[in-house]
Amino acid sequence: MPITTIADIRAEGITVAMISDAQVTTAIALWESVFSEACGQWFEPITTSIVFDGDNSSTAFFTVPIIEITELQDLEFSSIIPASDYVAYSGRTSLQDDRRSPKLSMKKGRVFGLGRARYQATGSWGFVEADDSTPQQVRYAILRLIVEKLLSPIVPSLVATPLPDLPGLTGQLVEEETDEHKLSWANPNNSTTRQDVNSGLTKDAFILETIQKYQSPLAIDSPTTWGFGSARSILDEVF
Repeated sequence: MPITTIADIRAEGITVAMISDAQVTTAIALWESVFSEACGQWFEPITTSIVFDGDNSSTAFFTVPIIEITELQDLEFSSIIPASDYVAYSGRTSLQDDRRSPKLSMKKGRVFGLGRARYQATGSWGFVEADDSTPQQVRYAILRLIVEKLLSPIVPSLVATPLPDLPGLTGQLVEEETDEHKLSWANPNNSTTRQDVNSGLTKDAFILETIQKYQSPLAIDSPTTWGFGSARSILDEVF
């Protein structure tokens, strides 16, 4: 379901005489997709399965927040791991907000055994509020982006002069580390060059700051390279 409605766009003063409903619908689908890609997040509940590696540790990290895990499988042994054996960090309240460090942690001394694409977590995922709604700041930033692109479409034939390159994104945050996720933003007095989907996207500071704020955490590579410790753990399991 779209996050933004045609009524939202009309409330911003864009009439049918200016832009048709069909064009608005197309713009909503396009720019909501671009915004989500820029953040690396889903801003509505998505039900799917995610396959991930095991590295002999007790915790598996994800880049998308967990809403609910309905099934966790060990694909190597075609077995279901009981919900009582792990904890899904899926808090979405001010008392416990796990959306910036989503993870599954084993209990009872269990670990995610070494193996490529060994585990599969099925459930619902997304950076949403406790009532499954899109965060208000994200909703407003997406609305501003859609309105901007409707009023100033990026179409070469309609652009009289080349669009200027945007200055690099800057931010107040210098460094943030949660569990094994780490972010480090540029000093606000220095510029940086970003050659990603955000480059040239918009000059709207609010939209850019919202993309920064809701950026997904870094992916965690696993399993780790083979070593004596990993080999010894597997031998212990076998013998």
